[in-house]
Amino acid sequence: KLVQLDYSQAELRVLGVLSMDDFLIQSYVEDKDLHANVAQKIFGPNFTKEQRTQCKTINFGIAYGRGAGAIAEAFHMSRNDAQAIINDWFRAMPKVEAYIKRQRKAARDGERQQTMFGRVRHYTLNDENGFHVENEYINTPIQSMASDLTLNSIIEIHEWLLSKGYYNKQNPAESTARIIITVHDSIVLEVKDDDELVREVAQ
Repeated sequence: KLVQLDYSQAELRVLGVLSMDDFLIQSYVEDKDLHANVAQKIFGPNFTKEQRTQCKTINFGIAYGRGAGAIAEAFHMSRNDAQAIINDWFRAMPKVEAYIKRQRKAARDGERQQTMFGRVRHYTLNDENGFHVENEYINTPIQSMASDLTLNSIIEIHEWLLSKGYYNKQNPAESTARIIITVHDSIVLEVKDDDELVREVAQ
């Protein structure tokens, strides 16, 4: 059987760490539905399903540098309405806005970029690619850190499989359980078709 494990909103959690935004962190500490939490903050307690979807799109889009134009196009609204929602979003999470502004300035100033795990990325900034590089400067630490957390999880899971004797180093195809692939923040394992074993490995 295939067992697939993936992080819940890994990049937004990393954004919380990097920005130290109180609202974002508290949403996760209290195990709340972040998208609903943001919708309530922006639209009030009677928010609609569509408004939650808008907030979900913005929650993920902000980290990728999506602006009012992209939001307006996604939800068939005016650019002004889209910008108003983004402004409300930033009012709810001011430290995220400060983080994004810091990253944009660092990109323009040509500062060296290094992630919390020590990975360094270099950019060539010119008149034509400035906005794109700024977005990369915002997103790279987020995606890179989420990726490294997933890689660390792969190592720990593999070591656990070895310690339990589930992974056969001499003949991996004969393993009771083994990691076969990773996709972004998702880890896929192949596990012997035994319900108790599948539950144990998943847990």
